[in-house]
Amino acid sequence: MSEWVDQIERLLHAVSKHGDLVAEAFSGTVELGDRQRNQRIDALSNLKALKSQEEGVYRLNPRLRDFISDYLVSYRAFQTLTRLAGAIHQARALWRELRAARELGEESDWEHLYVSFDDLVADISYSIERNLSLLHSLLSTQYGDVANLKAKLRQNKYYINEISEALNEMTQVHELFNGIESEALGAGMLVVRSMVKRRLTSRLLMWTSQIKDAQATISRSLFRARRLEERVRKLSRVSHWLRQNRSSPGFEVALSNAPDSLFRADPIPVKSHIDVRGASEGEKAALLEAIRRMPPRNMPRPVPERLPPLPVLEEQLAVEYEEPEPHEAMLEALLAELHRKSVAIGLRNWKEQKPMLDYLSDEEWLLFASIQLQSEGVHLTFVLNSASGIQTPNELSDDILASVAS
Repeated sequence: MSEWVDQIERLLHAVSKHGDLVAEAFSGTVELGDRQRNQRIDALSNLKALKSQEEGVYRLNPRLRDFISDYLVSYRAFQTLTRLAGAIHQARALWRELRAARELGEESDWEHLYVSFDDLVADISYSIERNLSLLHSLLSTQYGDVANLKAKLRQNKYYINEISEALNEMTQVHELFNGIESEALGAGMLVVRSMVKRRLTSRLLMWTSQIKDAQATISRSLFRARRLEERVRKLSRVSHWLRQNRSSPGFEVALSNAPDSLFRADPIPVKSHIDVRGASEGEKAALLEAIRRMPPRNMPRPVPERLPPLPVLEEQLAVEYEEPEPHEAMLEALLAELHRKSVAIGLRNWKEQKPMLDYLSDEEWLLFASIQLQSEGVHLTFVLNSASGIQTPNELSDDILASVAS
């Protein structure tokens, strides 16, 4: 154990000594130079902090890069969420070996396997928290690393798929470790049950809720961006027409259905006042004369001291609620109707009965409603459009049936 401590201290001391090269490699690559620089690069390469990429060019160890990125909360574009499939498979194998070692009475092997299982549970917990940190960082910056609207749409779709995979893996973690917790109680391994419950199973509900919140936020952002893309396309067509018809006298618009933006706003009456910061001598004299004519200020009477008021135990703060948009309110009504009737409802036919959704196209409504309903656990069935004459390898659907499992 003491030998490991000495080796780790020497490793961290060497990385700290050549920290400027580590920082340079984090932002790009490191190339050979003079003799002293080459010796420092060789020292980091021997420690596996730098990896050779090609002749005379080195890159930072990916594991060290991930560690620094977690500290700086600085992630690369299209950073993938940490996959848990390998850790889940390893945890299942370690649990089988733990039970076999306990049944055979091999205490030394059991303690060694328990340490490995403990480290693996901590690694799964850290990976889930790292995924949440990555999602929160992207949501707080509104995807600041993209250059245009199309890139934002592609990134939103990418992370919607990533979150779906993460939710599937969270379900696997829940099923596996709930089973391990029950089996550990039956086998008398209370230390394993306590460790699993404290570090994973008691926190899975909170983690899953946070991931679903991020999924709902990204899907709403994708829906709004799709609508914004349509508006930008219409605006570009109008701009193109104006550039081609610069001498056109315009066209008449009926006042009954004209938008408010075409009407000139009434001017706001503004009363002029003297700017005391840059007044002339005459203006200063007028100000002084006006001050002399002002009545004397009434001095407030001294107020007798009073006992301080009793401390307030609780203060109710006013909570501001954001008014939901029409399509969000209609989605809540659809969910309530699904749970009340427990029968399948066609999303397209349901929209046609709601005049409030006329401003949305069928495609926009189906895209928004299907993503939101799927995150709520509603079963969706896509109705295939067999009458379409379009030749495509994909299956075309013109409606979706939503139902709640009994």
